[in-house]
Amino acid sequence: MTSPKHISLAEYLKTDPQEVERWVGQGQLRLLAATLTDLTASSPSRSREHKVADIQAKLEPLLEQAETKWDTWWKKVQPWASDAESKYIGRGEQRYTYRLKPGVSPEQVPVEPLATRPKAKKSAGSSSRKTASAKSQAADLKQQRDSHAADLKQQRDSHAADLKQQRDSHAAELKQQRESHAAELSQQRGSHAADLEQQRKEHAADFQQWQGEKERLNYQVKSLWASIDSKMEQSRLAARKDMLLRIGDILQRAYHPANDPETNLAQVIAHLPLALRDGGAELLGEVGEVVAFNPSRHHPSQEIASGSLVRLTAPGVIILGGEAGDLVILKANVTPITEET
Repeated sequence: MTSPKHISLAEYLKTDPQEVERWVGQGQLRLLAATLTDLTASSPSRSREHKVADIQAKLEPLLEQAETKWDTWWKKVQPWASDAESKYIGRGEQRYTYRLKPGVSPEQVPVEPLATRPKAKKSAGSSSRKTASAKSQAADLKQQRDSHAADLKQQRDSHAADLKQQRDSHAAELKQQRESHAAELSQQRGSHAADLEQQRKEHAADFQQWQGEKERLNYQVKSLWASIDSKMEQSRLAARKDMLLRIGDILQRAYHPANDPETNLAQVIAHLPLALRDGGAELLGEVGEVVAFNPSRHHPSQEIASGSLVRLTAPGVIILGGEAGDLVILKANVTPITEET
């Protein structure tokens, strides 16, 4: 496949992302060259030299898509990206800074897998420069380490002092709050105890007054019920007396010497219901009336099944509408009705 003539990695990703994905394992130098060109184009100063961190930030998302770790990939590519070992990509003056060599474009870098790690050319001047550089780097690292340790100690001491001051201040505030809260609780407890004592005394007085009022009301209720019972008894006695007087008067007039027996009976039958009504009672049924037999209201002349038709031969006496319902005082006499009758 022929690669398009673009110098930007972003443009390569837009036009042929599969080709760029192939570069991860088979064209590492082409991928690195396109990345350096992209970084140069996006750099405000148009600097041609770029740090490893910038290259990692640009390539790591692409490597993750190809399931390749940055550290592994860079460890294999880094030896080829230097002045002595590559004619395409060189290392700048600052450590870990890389650039495309002048006159080189990404299209000039072949798409091919990297060979085995190249052997570095040894020279006396190179060895001495590396030794001096290593010593200088070691000195710089020691100075940075000492400076960093001093900064950390100063920050630790300052932080410890701040923590101690905050702890002391917090302890003082807690003590003050505890003492204030204890004083408020003591004051509230004393006030509450006084209120309870006063309420107890008031409640005791109210209870005594209520007890006396209750006894007075109970006495009044008992007196009232006694008066009502007495008046009701008097009323019942008066009603019975009036009823008995009416019945006696009816009997006296019925048995007047001037009347015959039939007239006497007719007068009793005519006036007796009125006398019963004065006493709150009524006759139960009429003579000759045909009804269904009810054992609670009828007195049969012989054994009769409940619900059978009977004829009244003598009325009974009933009080209607009492508290427990109708009250039968005297059952009516009945006789069964046969087919012959």
